Parts: sequence; C-alpha cells; structure tokens
Amino acid sequence: MKCEDCGHWTLARVTRFDDGSEVVRFKAPEGSGLCTELNMNTAPDFGCTKFVPGDHVEIEIKSGEPWQNWRDGPCPGCQGVGSHGTACHRCAGTGNVRYYDDGFIGEEQTRLHPKEKELREKKRADQMSKTLSELAEIDGTVLQPLPPPSAL
Repeated sequence: MKCEDCGHWTLARVTRFDDGSEVVRFKAPEGSGLCTELNMNTAPDFGCTKFVPGDHVEIEIKSGEPWQNWRDGPCPGCQGVGSHGTACHRCAGTGNVRYYDDGFIGEEQTRLHPKEKELREKKRADQMSKTLSELAEIDGTVLQPLPPPSAL
C-alpha cells in the first residue's frame, strides 16, 4: 500500500481550541509527508510493509483559547541554564519559561500573557466604573461638598 493511504503518513498536526481557532504545529513539505514509522519524509507513492489505514492530519483538541494553554520549556534568554551570578530577566533565574500555544514566549516575573494583562485591566476599569456609578446612586441623594474644617 502507498503512503497516500496510510495512517502513519502525517501531513499536518493541528490543535483546535474551544473558541474555534486552530494552531498548525507541523506541516509537511509540499509533495511529501512525514512517515512516523520510518521517521522520514516520503512521497505519496512510496510504499512499505508498515501500512495502516488512517487519517493524514493529527488533531488535538484543547479547552480554552491558545493564549490560555502553555508548556514549560528552556528560557531562550539564558538557554535554560538559569542564573550564574547574573539574573536572566525573562526566566528570573529559573531557566524555564512558558511557551504559549499562540506563539508568545512568557516571562517569569509576572507569569502573565499580554491577553491576560489586557483582560485584567478591562475588568479593573469596569469595576471602577461600576463602583463610581453605585456611589452616585446610593439613595438618590445628591451629595454636596463639605466646607473645609477651617471654615466651620
């Protein structure tokens, strides 16, 4: 049987998220696919004895959005070595950082993705707005400023 019909022949690896977005983690070169049995790229008409029927795209389903999923990996700033007398600002001397599924490489100072920072700021602004409007409408009474204590 030929690779074009084999389940070991992978053309792509895709991650799908709850929000409907997809991240392509691997795409085979044009005109070939990755044989996971032989661990090499092969042409569609190549054949071997390891044939199994199956799909050519591996799909992984993850909850949330791409920015909410990550894996830990070596810091690109210090190549995962951590601090040797001088602190690496990205990993804070740990040697590891978060690699988010949307491509963002994190830092260990705050451990926040820019999207998370944005959502926190929006939530804080919404809470402040709500608090101010609640204060203005406590019981319908319009509050007048008090004179300074020296004028009393």
